[in-house]
Amino acid sequence: MYLAQATVKTCLFLLLAAYDKIRTAKKQAEERNRKLDDKRKKIKLDLEARERHADTVKTEEVKITRTLEEEIARLREEGSRELQEQQRLIREQIQREANTNTGA
Repeated sequence: MYLAQATVKTCLFLLLAAYDKIRTAKKQAEERNRKLDDKRKKIKLDLEARERHADTVKTEEVKITRTLEEEIARLREEGSRELQEQQRLIREQIQREANTNTGA
């Protein structure tokens, strides 16, 4: 009878040890998953931040490009007007010289 009680106690002890081992392994697995989830979350947040930064940079580049294109168009227009004015002045000068030469 004592042997049976000792065997039962040994079995209970072994069962409790196995249960504790399984519980500990489950907790460790949950902790590993939590850490992995934290890492995934951090990676996701970092990626989203980099994407937002890239979008901002791209928007800024588009804005700068548009400003440069507008400035180039403005300078081209201004240069064209100046050229037309110089051509008009030259034609007037040629006309005056022609009138002076024909009248002299």
